[in-house]
Amino acid sequence: KSMADFWNRWHISLTSWSSDHLFNPLGGFRKGGLRAIINGSIVLTLCGFWHGASWHFVFWGVYHSIFMGLYYMWKFAQKKMGWRRKPGRPEYGLIPSIILTFLIVQLSLVFFRAPNMEVAGQVFGALAGWHENAALPIGWYAWVFAIFLGTCMLIETLQEYVHLNDRIRRLPWLFRAAAMAVIVILVAVAAVNNDAPYIYFQF
Repeated sequence: KSMADFWNRWHISLTSWSSDHLFNPLGGFRKGGLRAIINGSIVLTLCGFWHGASWHFVFWGVYHSIFMGLYYMWKFAQKKMGWRRKPGRPEYGLIPSIILTFLIVQLSLVFFRAPNMEVAGQVFGALAGWHENAALPIGWYAWVFAIFLGTCMLIETLQEYVHLNDRIRRLPWLFRAAAMAVIVILVAVAAVNNDAPYIYFQF
């Protein structure tokens, strides 16, 4: 629901190591809000550089640091103004926050995936319609991906609200084994790509 929430959940090994060995030794939150934002910006920029010695990785880290800084500026302002949600009241901004965070993260992946900053600029230009082939036809694979994504979101929701995992544990072991085998086969088929080198070899 926020950039801070995203980094608490994503790439937890890198986040934990960076927090213990970079963010906290730099002062963490102990030396005021501005210093915390600066510390976080340094750490996220280094996280970008850690993924590869290229400007598009560095800018990916800078991009995240900008939005993380804006988030904490907003939180510090809320605290200073005394704005707090009363216990028991619904979070009306939760869904918009999740959508906004999703869009911010997805746009950052353009920098992460592009081979250089020039290509990243071309992709953003195409997204904005500044390209003769910006409107791409939607093939059958796009619908398959949409169905797959919707299924994953449905499973996540069922796990959260109807205790799907507990219900699955009560199923016969043979059924669970067969389902797991199908999942492994689907992952193996989807992962066949000889043109995708291991990302950290790019450093």
